[in-house]
Amino acid sequence: MCKLFCYADFAGDSKDSRSVSGLMLIFANGAAGWTSQKQIVIATSTVQAEYFALNETVNEVEWLIDFFKEIQHEEFLERPITVYADNQSAIANSGSDCVTKQNRHFKAKYHSVREAVRSRKIEFQYVKPSLNRADFLTKVLNGQMTKENARGIGPY
Repeated sequence: MCKLFCYADFAGDSKDSRSVSGLMLIFANGAAGWTSQKQIVIATSTVQAEYFALNETVNEVEWLIDFFKEIQHEEFLERPITVYADNQSAIANSGSDCVTKQNRHFKAKYHSVREAVRSRKIEFQYVKPSLNRADFLTKVLNGQMTKENARGIGPY
């Protein structure tokens, strides 16, 4: 019933090299929420930019869970909530406590992603970049890709 797509455009801003995160919430086969914002921290790699976007997504999932609890309709949310992302390394980092050369510089606050996976609030699933519905929230796409994204987020 509920799908979340997460995407990051690494160093997408040519002026300050900040990445842009995009999140698309699909609920009942239609776009129910979305966000596109510049990341606060300057990412040093694509994996880091994507991992920061996953962290922002975890924050949205926690808000969504709280919202449905408050209106007493938790049954609308299947657990764990699936988040679709197109960076396999960031997804792998979300489920691992292993500190590697590539992820040791991630700030501890971003490891809430790992805790959300461990507690089964969310699970991440790989999606091909061409099927990631949050892609158009982070950069300009050509006409065909824009149409494909529009079809993927609800009735067209």
